[in-house]
Amino acid sequence: MTTPVPDPLAEAAAVVDEIGRHADALASRRRRLLRSLRDLGLLDALGGSHNIAIGDDGFEIGPLTSRQSDDLVRRTEDLAAGFPPPSVQRNAPAGPGQLSFDDF
Repeated sequence: MTTPVPDPLAEAAAVVDEIGRHADALASRRRRLLRSLRDLGLLDALGGSHNIAIGDDGFEIGPLTSRQSDDLVRRTEDLAAGFPPPSVQRNAPAGPGQLSFDDF
């Protein structure tokens, strides 16, 4: 009895399909991560969306300057202390005779 010879093209197609599914899942997670980091006011501290990439095993954050790392530490400390993200702090409440955008 002979051993079946594996089809290299079929094996390559299976590998490509698996990589594609993995990349699609990571791309979706990256979009969610970027959105949540932006909502928390941390995206700018991390150097912006271009500084967060999909790597071999997940996400990779590029190197941060001293200023960016200080900003990241300060913002995470503020969040841990219960202070709202900067984007929430900047939104002033509606004044007399004005409607809040939150009402829409």
